[in-house]
Amino acid sequence: MGQVEMRKRRSRRPTYIWTLSGLASVSALIYWEQTALLFVLSTFAICVLLILVAFADLEGRDKELHRGA
Repeated sequence: MGQVEMRKRRSRRPTYIWTLSGLASVSALIYWEQTALLFVLSTFAICVLLILVAFADLEGRDKELHRGA
């Protein structure tokens, strides 16, 4: 098995763990009617996601500029 195949296999389990823990957290907040906290956490999560996307785009652009030069 190549390294790429092993990486793909290893990376799936943490994704499932993060997804299930996030689902459990959101479900618990809804169950205990903590919608204000859920709103704050979701706003924070969207901000983090936007920052990650911005830096990922800059990284890709930087590699493209170096390739062309």
